[in-house]
Amino acid sequence: MSPPPIDGDDAELDRAEAALRAAQDRSATLKAALTEVDQQLEALERTKAEIADRKVRAETAAEIELLVRELTQVGAEFNSIAARLSEHTARAVPVVFDALGLDKFMAICRAEVPAALELVSKLLRAHADAVVAGTASAELPRPDDGTAQVPAPAQPPKEPHFKYSPVKQSLKGLIAR
Repeated sequence: MSPPPIDGDDAELDRAEAALRAAQDRSATLKAALTEVDQQLEALERTKAEIADRKVRAETAAEIELLVRELTQVGAEFNSIAARLSEHTARAVPVVFDALGLDKFMAICRAEVPAALELVSKLLRAHADAVVAGTASAELPRPDDGTAQVPAPAQPPKEPHFKYSPVKQSLKGLIAR
C-alpha cells in the first residue's frame, strides 16, 4: 500500500515527515537491539567454547592422572618381580657364573626404576597442571599420531672434533724460529 500523494498542504507534509522520522527512529531502535542481541550471542558462544575447553582440559588432566596411577601400580609389580628374579639369580650364580650379569641387572633395575617412575610421575602431573592452566595443549598426543614419535638418535659428526698432527712436525716449526 503506497501513501497518498502529497499535494503541497503543510499539514500533510508534516504528517509525512513525522511518519518518516518515526520509521527512522524505529529502524535505529531495531538496529541497536539487533546489535545488542548479536553481542550477547557472541558472548554466549565464547562462554560455550570456554566451557568446552575447560571440560576437555579436565578430561585430559584426569587421563594423565590415571596414567600416573597405572605407572605406579605397574612399577610396584615390576619391583616385586625384579626382587624375586634377583633372589633366584643370586642362587644361580654359584652354579652358573653367567647368572651374575642378570643378577646385577636386576639390582640396578630395583635401584633405578622407582626413582625414574617417580620423576616421570612428577613430570606428568606438572604437564596436567599446565593443561588445566591453559599453557599446554588441551589434548594428549596419541601414540599412533605422528606428533608422538620418538626422535631419531643424533648422528655422530662426519669429521672429528679434534685434528691430530704429529708432535715432531709441530716442534720443528717452533725450533726453526
